[in-house]
Amino acid sequence: MADNLTLAPKEVLCALINRNNTAQGAALTPELVDFGLPTQSAGAKNTDITVTAKVGSGYTGAEVINYDRVHLQTDVVNAYVASAAGRDVVFAVGNAVKISDMIAEINSRLAINLTPDDYVDATLPEFTGVANEELDVQVTAKADSLCYRGSFTFKLKAEDIPLSEVIVTKVLNGLTYAPPA
Repeated sequence: MADNLTLAPKEVLCALINRNNTAQGAALTPELVDFGLPTQSAGAKNTDITVTAKVGSGYTGAEVINYDRVHLQTDVVNAYVASAAGRDVVFAVGNAVKISDMIAEINSRLAINLTPDDYVDATLPEFTGVANEELDVQVTAKADSLCYRGSFTFKLKAEDIPLSEVIVTKVLNGLTYAPPA
């Protein structure tokens, strides 16, 4: 069963805990529990995190859970591209200056919910002005992201260059003919 990664990260983890503990009647929500920082695990899964009951939640104590965070390239992007013909991770730059300016479109296309807590923001590379230029941009998960690990690369496509910027001289010299020697 696939997880709904469009939810907020704490909601994703609560849903995972609840789904794996249905016999115990688990109905945890982010309002009832706090999450510590995820750490790399030596256990069966890739991540350990401490879940602590909030005061007044009706629960007490803390438990360490072991789960797999999804790898951005392997589990998300590669799966997205392979899931249907013609899918890609090429995005038009538009007015974007930083990765954060692209996140809404990335989230929408990939059906995920990267939040500022999940990725390292950076300035997008600058285009050189060549027509059809595409640049690689890497999005890296923060070490303490609750749901994601690793990084992925997408292509950033430059806006088309208006012909008016290329053809500035509109009255041309004209064609000439040179007879063969």
